[in-house]
Amino acid sequence: MNLSIPVYSTLNGENLQNVANPLERTVTDRSTGEFDFVAQTEQFVDKTDLIIDLGPDSAVGGMARRNLAGTGIRVISFKPETGWSELFTTNPAQVKAGKVWE
Repeated sequence: MNLSIPVYSTLNGENLQNVANPLERTVTDRSTGEFDFVAQTEQFVDKTDLIIDLGPDSAVGGMARRNLAGTGIRVISFKPETGWSELFTTNPAQVKAGKVWE
C-alpha cells in the first residue's frame, strides 16, 4: 500500500509513508501500544492543517480540539450521521480552516 500524502502514526508520530504495511502497523500500534494523546497531538502542530477523527464517539476529536485550540489545525470528528461532504469536497471554498490565536 502506497500512501500519497503523509499519514502520521498516532502512537509515535512516524510518517507511515515509510512503512511497508501502514494498515497492519496502525492496527498493531492501536491494539498493543501505549499512547500519550496530548504528547502525540502536540507534535503535529507544525506538520498538519487537518486531523480527522474516525469513530462512533467524538471524545478523541474533542480532546484534540481542546489541546490544539488556537494552532490553526482543524479537527473533524467524522461520524456517518454528520455527513461526508466536508471530507470529500474538491471545492477549496468549502474547506474550513482552524482558528489561529495570535
